[in-house]
Amino acid sequence: MPNQSQNNEIKAQLEDFHTLYKQFETNVLKKHTLTKSSLSLLNHLDSNPKTIKELSHDTNLDKSTLSRQVDTLIKKNLAMEIGHLDRRLRTVQISDYGQELQKQIHQQLDEKWDTLFQLWSNEEKQLLMVLLGRMNRSFQLN
Repeated sequence: MPNQSQNNEIKAQLEDFHTLYKQFETNVLKKHTLTKSSLSLLNHLDSNPKTIKELSHDTNLDKSTLSRQVDTLIKKNLAMEIGHLDRRLRTVQISDYGQELQKQIHQQLDEKWDTLFQLWSNEEKQLLMVLLGRMNRSFQLN
């Protein structure tokens, strides 16, 4: 029988990590007046221009929510609309400014990971990868 106390401690540690990283990520985004959903949308626009319908399919968000989010990105000059008279065929692409900001944010997040693991040995990193991989597979099976 599994040690319930140990399981609870593992769960608590994972929840603490999640909370701390989420706070860090939120602070980075706040500095740039972005939300996680805005960054996610920029990431979806990164490769090619997309219609609202394509974005809806990619993100599993409804079209009205996406239209509002896209409007916000356009107002902030992070994205631009490729002209269509019919709003149902709106095509949006990330702007040069949006690409630069996206790059800066990802760089700041990557630097945090680099700092976190700076003093870890390769063996410790490998062990963490193995254990997290095992946990992910366990979640997928259930």
